[in-house]
Amino acid sequence: MSVLLFGLQLNIKAQDTTLSNKNYIGMIGKYNGKTNVIRWAPSSSEAFFLLNKYGYKLEKAQIGRDTIYFKAVWKTIGIFKPADSMVWAKRVDTSNSYQVIAAQVVLGKINAPLPNQPNFGELMKRLNEERNLHGFALVAADFDTAAANLLGLRFEDIDVTAKATYAYRIIPLVPESFLKIQGSETFVQAKEEAQIPPPELLDIGFENHIRLDWYNSLHKNVYTGYFLEKGDSKGKNFKRLNKIPFTSANDPKNPKISDQMTYLDSVPKDYVVYSYRLIGMNAFGELSEPGPIVYSYGRDRTAPEPAHSVSFADIQGRYLNITWKKDQFENDFAGFNVLRSQNHQGPFQIINEKPLDKKTMNFVDTKPIEQEGSFYKIETIDTAGNISWSLGVYAFLKDSIPPSKPIGLTGTVDSLGVVTLKWPLGPELDIKGYRVFFANQIDHEMTILTGDVHQDTVYVDSVDIKTLTKEIFYQIVAVDMHYNHSERSEIIKINLPDTIKPVKPMFSNILVTDTAVYLSWIPSSSKDVIKHNIYRKIGEGQFTLWKTVDGKLKSELIDKNIKIGEIYTYKIEAIDDYNNSSGFPAEISGKIYDVGKRKTIDNFKVVYNKEKKRNMLTWTYPPSDKYHFVIYRSYNGSTFRVFHSVDGDKNTYEDWDLLGSGTYTYAVVAYYKDGGSSGMTEKVVVVVK
Repeated sequence: MSVLLFGLQLNIKAQDTTLSNKNYIGMIGKYNGKTNVIRWAPSSSEAFFLLNKYGYKLEKAQIGRDTIYFKAVWKTIGIFKPADSMVWAKRVDTSNSYQVIAAQVVLGKINAPLPNQPNFGELMKRLNEERNLHGFALVAADFDTAAANLLGLRFEDIDVTAKATYAYRIIPLVPESFLKIQGSETFVQAKEEAQIPPPELLDIGFENHIRLDWYNSLHKNVYTGYFLEKGDSKGKNFKRLNKIPFTSANDPKNPKISDQMTYLDSVPKDYVVYSYRLIGMNAFGELSEPGPIVYSYGRDRTAPEPAHSVSFADIQGRYLNITWKKDQFENDFAGFNVLRSQNHQGPFQIINEKPLDKKTMNFVDTKPIEQEGSFYKIETIDTAGNISWSLGVYAFLKDSIPPSKPIGLTGTVDSLGVVTLKWPLGPELDIKGYRVFFANQIDHEMTILTGDVHQDTVYVDSVDIKTLTKEIFYQIVAVDMHYNHSERSEIIKINLPDTIKPVKPMFSNILVTDTAVYLSWIPSSSKDVIKHNIYRKIGEGQFTLWKTVDGKLKSELIDKNIKIGEIYTYKIEAIDDYNNSSGFPAEISGKIYDVGKRKTIDNFKVVYNKEKKRNMLTWTYPPSDKYHFVIYRSYNGSTFRVFHSVDGDKNTYEDWDLLGSGTYTYAVVAYYKDGGSSGMTEKVVVVVK
């Protein structure tokens, strides 16, 4: 039941995409020509029962051309709750099922009690009952204005000015400590709008039934339910077929369920015309004008019994006589049609000019498809246009002329011994296929490979290449639809691939420095080797392909992409022209030792600043905490010694501790924590006067 919320909530969800909380109050509004009618509904049963207790506050603001929304002046219209028992007793029409349902939801008791101890089954019973009551209440509010008023879910605003625009907002009065419920807003322009007619009906006639379909996808934001009415053949004297409006379920996983609605009407007699139309009901309980009228009637849908025992006979090699049988003829039998196709799956075409009567059980095809033959079946029809078909039969003219000798046979084989044969299709139209033959030696008798006719011009064979046999021979034969065989084609020879591994190459030397690894090897001695693959592994990692060297043109490489302290391991294989691998000989390894040499310092400069009376030192080096800088200084040719140190994130120094006029010489070194160094920069001399 809660699916509808009911029609109102479907409209709310379509109009307001800003609602994020699952517990919210949806709201819509409409101008009916004199008043604005406002409707609202809570989204969950939990919110519904709490709001019944604490109530809703409805506010209103007029939005004019000079009054933008966020400056609107809101005023409270009132607080809304379900009516008390005295009001229900006075105002409920006991003959109105919607009002009775609404009263039972508000005044009745929930049968499933809350369990004293945690019990999932009892809790689910309670939850399901609350959800059902919530759904029933919203259905009643959708379909009856009095029920909506008594439930506190509707307000009719009479204080409106034509063509003015009003904003309404509904505010939950439930304390957030109990449940956080989100309110909502709607806008209503006091202007009458053209009514959207209900959906158009689609009809399908069956035996003693008429099926009526309509699609709700374009109308679900307008109508929450529909009344279907049935009239006579003149489109008059309509009567409703349903007392309760038809509604559609809302399943997000299967939107087609909510789009299509169907009603199956029983009729006492086929081919008697009836008229049908829809009347829509919106969430305000208002009925639309009747929709378009559709006329329909029940129809005979029972197909006649099919013909059987279809057969054929060749007439002088030119025509085909098709014959069949039918045991019983229905009262509404209309005749036979003969259908023909080049394929058993169709499409079939009628080849007789007009239907054949029940006395005619044969048909002579004077223009049969000569080479390929055809498939035939018999169509039986009745006066209502119902059709049945016999089983098909393949029919053909006699033929004793074989196809021509196949030409153009070629073949290839891969390293796994998969042979692919190809040839062009022969010129004859009635070729059914080919048979393939083979032999391991040219002087051996050919053996057939294809048990039945192979219906393609490509054939794939598999041979064992791990034998002493180095070649294999093939030929083919063409077969037509009447199984006449052609002469055999010319024999072709296919050389089988080499499966012998090449001789393994071998590393002859490895030389390791602090900047590179030098490798040399002895290439494979096999003549068919086309390349050598060298694989590399760093430390305990995995081997990956590092370099590929073509043939025997090269037997040494230099690996400059190295890191100090790592162990580099290499292995090598040879690959021949059939992609056979030699396998790997013994691996060879080398460790890159640290000699302490690091990146040199660039752009070292010294400039004397007369204003500050200081020597300004600058250099370029990446900032890091892995090293620090040491500055060396000499004055007037004195001993060159350590003068000062600077952190690794600095690249400038100001020497203010000058000894007076004279010649100063500077240099900088980066000293690493791991013992390495950049080496000393070139000495820079500056004269201070």
